[in-house]
Amino acid sequence: TGYSICGASAIGAVSEVTGSDEEDVATSVALVTLCGTLAIAVLPLLHHPLGLDGTQFGRWVGASVHDVGQVVATAQTAGPAALGEAVLVKLMRVALLAPLVAAVALAVR
Repeated sequence: TGYSICGASAIGAVSEVTGSDEEDVATSVALVTLCGTLAIAVLPLLHHPLGLDGTQFGRWVGASVHDVGQVVATAQTAGPAALGEAVLVKLMRVALLAPLVAAVALAVR
């Protein structure tokens, strides 16, 4: 959930529903944070070599970077259009968190 929905928030929410081991949760949060931090440095370097315009780059960042702050930090390097698209796509992913947690809670029951 940390990689697919919204980083550490999703890990924390789902771990409470599933009763995950604290060590597993801590490892998951550390890994998702590390990968998102690396994305801040690496993705802007790939923007132009991949031939992406600002809108495409923003959508890519919003769909692939884990935490909202990391999305903003990464997308803003390509300008306001990229930032707007990235935040929109990211917030669409965040909106999936509540239904996912509800579904997992029902499945665990």
